[in-house]
Amino acid sequence: MNRNHVALFHAVAEAGSVTGAAERLHVSQPAVSKQIGELEGVLGLRLLDRLPRGVRLTDAGRLLAEYARNAKVFVADSAALGKIRRFTVRRLLPTAFAPESLPAK
Repeated sequence: MNRNHVALFHAVAEAGSVTGAAERLHVSQPAVSKQIGELEGVLGLRLLDRLPRGVRLTDAGRLLAEYARNAKVFVADSAALGKIRRFTVRRLLPTAFAPESLPAK
């Protein structure tokens, strides 16, 4: 899992669709789908239910979306204060987000 995976997932969660997230990020829809698939593979969890029109977050997806939202706010606030220059997902997403601590698929 890397920062790009989490950022793309956050965009999908906010947009409610892979296509909407891809448009906002100016990347292709297949690229977003691939990254989300990789993230789900790394975590061993399904994060999204794919629907005919958009996506719905699973329980695990809602939890990750909350972590991603909090990480984004933290980074924005910290950057505004000049306290950090770089961050990694590892620092922002604690080990409490290990796959075994999440709801079952």
